[in-house]
Amino acid sequence: MQTDDCWCSGEIADQRARKIGIEMLENDQGSQRLGLKITKHNARQCQVEMSVTSNMTNGHDICHGGYIFSLADSALAFACNGVGVVAVTSAAQIDFMNAANLGDVLSAEATVKFRQGRQLICDVKICNQESQLIALCRGRQVSLNNRAQTQNTIGNNI
Repeated sequence: MQTDDCWCSGEIADQRARKIGIEMLENDQGSQRLGLKITKHNARQCQVEMSVTSNMTNGHDICHGGYIFSLADSALAFACNGVGVVAVTSAAQIDFMNAANLGDVLSAEATVKFRQGRQLICDVKICNQESQLIALCRGRQVSLNNRAQTQNTIGNNI
């Protein structure tokens, strides 16, 4: 892995990632309506929190999986865009391990694992406030343009 790339390592990369995340969240009405908050962001990772409210519960009185997936999708979007590209989710798979309950505070930690060309792969781990694993998600994002592509020369592995 090359370490001289400004998008991948160091404080400048982390500052840019945080700025991108803040700007994205400010323009993301869906994430705002879910009450998402970015709690940590650097050039390869983003941590996002969501509180499970009564309007997020399903007929079993647990958090509807669609809300958990939305949390994962937003976290992986913030993480992938934080490396300096404009990207959107092209595919994702989620595995639910445990139920999330009303009042739980869910934390999604997204980590960019791979980048090649326009494709990025990101893993997301979602836990509740007691560190109980709720879900695991792997998402693929595709870059919509080549912004910062010439600056990012890290190769395949991030």
